[in-house]
Amino acid sequence: MVEEFGVKNKNWILDMYKKRHSWETAHIRRKFFAGFRATSRCEGVNSIIEKYVNSRYNLVEFIQHFNQCIDHIRWKEAQADLTSVNGKPSMQTCFEQLERSTANVYTLSIFYMFQQILVRAASMKVINMRQIGSYVIYSVGLDCTTNEMWHVFFCDIEMEFNCSCMRVESFGIPCEHTVCVLVHKDIDELPRSLVLPT
Repeated sequence: MVEEFGVKNKNWILDMYKKRHSWETAHIRRKFFAGFRATSRCEGVNSIIEKYVNSRYNLVEFIQHFNQCIDHIRWKEAQADLTSVNGKPSMQTCFEQLERSTANVYTLSIFYMFQQILVRAASMKVINMRQIGSYVIYSVGLDCTTNEMWHVFFCDIEMEFNCSCMRVESFGIPCEHTVCVLVHKDIDELPRSLVLPT
């Protein structure tokens, strides 16, 4: 586009391109990618395929090796499912009830990710709360400084949580700010609104 429109010498274009890492993230907020960026997803798949497929293969060899790759991926997935079904995680936080209910909802690997979030939530606290209509807005932070504050919107009627960090929309598991509000409200079971439908 830069070449097509003849703007490769424009300072504004050069400056925007240098800052692309900042504005790229803004465009994918609220989009669910399970924590992956498009490039990392491609790189991950490519690294698996290149273990099985070589550029010197003819079409028949390519298909045979590619099928072996697919079989390996399916075997790894089945192995992860088996581990998740039969594995019993150990509880590691003082929020054992919430932790245990989450272990019953998530797969083992997602539960271990959530456990780290639960540990971080223990260092957070609700600084302020205010009611606006049917919503309560909780201001959550590590301390009372306003430069490190997140806002969790809670609707009691629907047991719905939304955080200003938008991590649940992007990664599919609740953030430490939302978990801090759960703990603050003595909710010891993960609400269905915070679990992605299967």
